Parts: sequence; C-alpha cells; structure tokens
Amino acid sequence: MNIVILGSNGMIGTDMMTVLSKSNHIITGLTVDDLDITTKTDINNLASIVSIKNNASTTPINIIINCAAYTQVDLCETNKEAAFAINGTGVGFLAKYCAKNDIILIHFSTDYVFDGEKKDPYIETDQTNPINIYGESKLMGDKLIESSECNYYIFRIQWVFGEHGNHFIKTIQSLAKTNSEISVVDDQWGCPSWSYDICECVVKTINQKIPFGTYHLTHPDGTTWFELAKQIVKTLTLNLKIHPTDSQSFKRPASRPLNGRLNAGKLEKYEISIKPWTASLNDFLIKHPGRPHSRY
Repeated sequence: MNIVILGSNGMIGTDMMTVLSKSNHIITGLTVDDLDITTKTDINNLASIVSIKNNASTTPINIIINCAAYTQVDLCETNKEAAFAINGTGVGFLAKYCAKNDIILIHFSTDYVFDGEKKDPYIETDQTNPINIYGESKLMGDKLIESSECNYYIFRIQWVFGEHGNHFIKTIQSLAKTNSEISVVDDQWGCPSWSYDICECVVKTINQKIPFGTYHLTHPDGTTWFELAKQIVKTLTLNLKIHPTDSQSFKRPASRPLNGRLNAGKLEKYEISIKPWTASLNDFLIKHPGRPHSRY
C-alpha cells in the first residue's frame, strides 16, 4: 500500500516512519515544510506534493496517517486560533480529502476529550466534555472526521513519551540536574505510553484491517504523575527526591482531567494491545537511558 505520514518529524511521526520502514508498504513522510494542514489548498494538492517529494509519479494513496498536531496543552489556552486550526479545521480539510479520494485516514486523539470526572476508565462511547482548549480542539477534529464520511481510525492516546519529543521523562531528567527535590501531582491518573509501541499497534491495525472507528490505544493499568516520576528516578538512579502534591496546589494554565484512564478493551478484542506502562518505560529507558530527547 501507498502510505503518507503527515508530521513525520514529530514524536509519533518519526517512530511511525521507523516502524513502517520495516514493511513492504510505500512510505512518504511529510513535514509542515512540505504541507500545511491548515491550508485547504495544500491538502487538495496532497497527491502532487507527494509526487514532488518523491521526485516521481506515485501510485494512488491508500492511507494517510495524521501525526500533525498542536500538542502543547498550556500554550493552547493562549493560542486558541492555532490550536483549532491545526487540531480542528485542518483535520476537517484532510478528512474531506480522504472521503473524496477513497483514502483511509488514521488520526490520533486524546483522553483530554473527557472531563476526568468518571471513576472508571473511559470507553469509546462515553460522553465527551473537554475542560481545556487542547481537548476542545482535538474533539473538533474528531467530530469533523466522523461527519466526513471517510473511512477512518481515530486512536485516543495519552501521556506519550518517545525519543523525538518533549515529554515528562525528559522533564524529570532535566530537573534532576538542577534540583535535589521536586513536587509532582498525585491526583491525576493516566497511562504512560511509548510512541514506538503506539506505532507498532497502528501497523497491526493496518495489516489486520479491523473495522473502522474510534479506539482507545493504551494499557488499562494506570498510574499517577507522582508514581511515574518515582519510577523514572528509581530506574535511572537519579539523585532527586519526589514529593506528592495535588492539582489545586500546582496550578497550570490549562486544567487537566483527574482521571484520564482509557479502557482499551475494544481494540484488545483484535489482539492488539500495548505493553504495561512499567515494561514500556523500562524498555525505553534502557534504549535511551540519559540522552535529552530532541523536540507532544
């Protein structure tokens, strides 16, 4: 198949390029320098952009994997226009293009479409109710995909870490260089996910051709930011003491859902699942033990 990856130089996009490079598919990666998802003209010229990128004519595109997103949650509060353009309107342009050209769209959403008030892990059909701009913009993109009549997979993911992005692990590593102790919230629940594991699951979805729709792509066992921080410190033997605090004491521009855990049972029926977060974290830290990660 001919697969195009948008946002191919981001955290998930880079790993997607790596994982798919092991397959027999034709892969083309596009960055924002190649295509601006917020520009309808760029989207409508996508096939031509891919041909120019490859310096040759290409076979019809079968799948587009959208890894392009505005993921800086706090900055979304003050940069609303950009957040809704990238995470919302631009995704709508892309979905309509896929519907018109019979292309499968794979898109990544977030647990932030929920308000975090539920006690149990969220299932795909639970009522959405975002409590910050990032969640609102991502939900807008999801709804535009659903109404576009394209064939799609929406994967809700959370607490992502990887080699090529800014994330919580990098923050803890950096803080350990200048601090002897820090406070981390212990009342926000979610599931840390390695971007590489996410990409491997997406490729399995492509190969197995499971039914289209929205899926939660996490491991069901959750944790708190506090416990995650302690595990990072323990695994890397960092000289950093972690103290628990709560969300009310640690104010940030964007509110976070207290319970972001996602039930992935719908996807697991097809024997597609992510490893437990402790195993993924350990695998990642062994592979990348102390190098600051470059560029969610």
